[in-house]
Amino acid sequence: MLRLRILIPFLLLTGFGAHQAAAQNWTLVWADEFDYTGAPDPTKWDYDIGGGGWGNQELQFYTDRTENARVDGSTLIVEARAEATSGSSYSSARLKTMGKMAWKYGRIEARAQVPTAEGTWPAIWMLSEDTAYGTWPASGEIDIMEHAGRDPGLIHTSLHLEAGNGLTGNFPTGTKRVSTATTDFHVYAVEWEPREIRFYIDDELVDLRFPGTSTSGAYVNPQRGWQEWPYDQPFHVLINLAIGGTFGGSTVDNGAFPAQLLVDYVRVYENTGTLPNVTLGSVPSTVDAGGSLMLNATASDPDGQMESTELLQGEVALLKQSGGSASLTLQNVQPGCYSVSARGTDEAGWQTQTDPVDVVVGTGCPQAPVTMAPQPIPGTVQAEYYDLGGSGVAYTDLDPANNAGAFRADESVEVALSADGSRYYVTGIARREWIEYTVDVDAGTYLIEADVRGAGGFSLELDGAAVADFSLPSNSDWHTVSATDVTLPGGVQVLRFAPSQAGFELDFISFEETGAAPMASLDEPAVSGTIAAGGDLALAASVSDPDQDLAEVSFMQGIGVLATFQQAPFQATVNGVSEGCYSVWARAIDSRGNEGMTELREIQAGSSCAQAPYLMRPAAIPGPIRLAYFDLGPGHSDLTTGDGVFRSEPVDLAWDADEGYYLTDVASREWVEYTIEVRTAGTYDVSARVRTAAGGGFELEVDGQALGGRRDVAATGGDWQTQQLGSVDLAAGTQVLRIDVRSGGFEMATLRFSAPGTTALNPDLPSILEIGAAYPNPANRMLSIPVT
Repeated sequence: MLRLRILIPFLLLTGFGAHQAAAQNWTLVWADEFDYTGAPDPTKWDYDIGGGGWGNQELQFYTDRTENARVDGSTLIVEARAEATSGSSYSSARLKTMGKMAWKYGRIEARAQVPTAEGTWPAIWMLSEDTAYGTWPASGEIDIMEHAGRDPGLIHTSLHLEAGNGLTGNFPTGTKRVSTATTDFHVYAVEWEPREIRFYIDDELVDLRFPGTSTSGAYVNPQRGWQEWPYDQPFHVLINLAIGGTFGGSTVDNGAFPAQLLVDYVRVYENTGTLPNVTLGSVPSTVDAGGSLMLNATASDPDGQMESTELLQGEVALLKQSGGSASLTLQNVQPGCYSVSARGTDEAGWQTQTDPVDVVVGTGCPQAPVTMAPQPIPGTVQAEYYDLGGSGVAYTDLDPANNAGAFRADESVEVALSADGSRYYVTGIARREWIEYTVDVDAGTYLIEADVRGAGGFSLELDGAAVADFSLPSNSDWHTVSATDVTLPGGVQVLRFAPSQAGFELDFISFEETGAAPMASLDEPAVSGTIAAGGDLALAASVSDPDQDLAEVSFMQGIGVLATFQQAPFQATVNGVSEGCYSVWARAIDSRGNEGMTELREIQAGSSCAQAPYLMRPAAIPGPIRLAYFDLGPGHSDLTTGDGVFRSEPVDLAWDADEGYYLTDVASREWVEYTIEVRTAGTYDVSARVRTAAGGGFELEVDGQALGGRRDVAATGGDWQTQQLGSVDLAAGTQVLRIDVRSGGFEMATLRFSAPGTTALNPDLPSILEIGAAYPNPANRMLSIPVT
């Protein structure tokens, strides 16, 4: 029945299309012809009893009396009476097949005559049998026929679902004027298929429309999840006659009572003519433990094409292939009791599934992988693919009821389906519960990631041995938490997921073999110490890599790269080190991104820790200046005391995979300085890599002397851009360049000085030297710095 018809603008549903139904062969599977007398057949019908408005401000009290619902030998009579009943002014009846019969897909039709009395609201409709997606409207409603006595002859058909319903007003609805609806019988029907729903009156298609849009026709399954298509579950039929309410109206013609809804028959048909033909190949009833099992299936569609063919164990798809065949060989099948079947889906969404075949592997029915063979690691373990065996064997769930029921509903583990239909996930997780998975592990070192939502914590075990612990900060969005450098032993084992805190949900756990990290030591300088200002600093490192996949070795000063090598020997010399204090170390990276870092060496060049260039030597002009590499020492002024994430100074820095480190949160009157060496006196063009929503500006100084006026940064729309910022005249020699912010609100990664008439090969991308200076390959990671 319709709920609170409040029209608001079209928001979400777009599942409409012209009627293009495939040919059907409707076969009668259930009917009540009402060819008897007395009360409605109790094997087919039950009653809803009560008043209270039924969520729609209705005025009647529903009873199970024959005065309100009876059969006269040819017709069901649902009669509303104007009589005081249990606190209501009217009595009536509401019949339902709930608990008796329910159907998923088919043609459901009723031949009926509606009353004409103002204030009456007869309906023939359907509701979800099991409310799999939650209470109304989440689990859906199908209104085959509704009529308001205040507008005789106007028949309504509607759908209500989470994404659009009578509470919001934006729901699929259609009307058709039937002039003799109150004086003669008419056939009202719905044809409900896996991919669309159509309504008919006397076999004429009802134009189903969406308020506020021009779309019309059948409602087509958008295939975006239960919010837009809850119609993949069994529904039962209801017949009732309400009085008043939000649809029936506030005015009731008491002189027209008793009012009667007359129903000649209710019939339910299934489509048997276009169902796919599916054959499961021969399956042995017993298989040796650890052996192999070959499965295959074929499928065909009598009047179309096959979309897919699947091989299943229980509800789990072992394999899904496009077209009309599927074949699979399972290796190392584990002891257990399994149920194998095949399922075919045609292009219209109709499915046929074969009867299951029982397969016993080994002896008895012990705990077993739901996929028959162990889940491989490296790989991804889906949370809903927990082992067979039941409560106390494959899992412990403190609530034996399954409160989600979207998948493996006969088990106690709550598995829900996401709103967009893209994923199953375990929900209702509680402390002291656990779930197990039989896995086959390749021994090695792993990155373990879990896709979770919410706050909590859990641990992982293999055959009872602790593997990793995870702590989950509060986050209402799906996100990953990880554990790195986890060493796992090889072989078939049982993985246990053990929550230590409640309040979160789990989608999957992935295992990526990363191998062992390289091991590096800094040979030169062997110890921290002092060298002469302007002197040379020798660098040397020794590296071993257990996996023999070393990618590169870099010598570092803080977060800056001094030199990078792809092969031994790993040696370099920094010539002419400027006076100052530095932190030198080395880092080795393998092809999987594993890092090995040496200890720090603190090196003082000269007699004091004066202001010094970050990379130990002045930045060369012409060329780029990486702005995150401002001078060590007093070469900056920041109005806040925060940051300190990438460098110990308070200047705000951030990381971008393409730009490297960059200045951020810059404000007026802040400044940073860079020691530069201008190789040739002359005029240089200035450009910068910037990002800003509203623009900003800064001035340049060299050794305290202004280089022209303010240089304005134009708004970039939030994207990184290269902007030309005029030119400067520079004298040759070593100098200190200052960037003095005059108007903040922008971010800047690089400042480039180029001789006039020259440009970078691609001005929007850093040169290879800049990439190395920002961070060598892989360039999509932030830097970790060893701390002594």
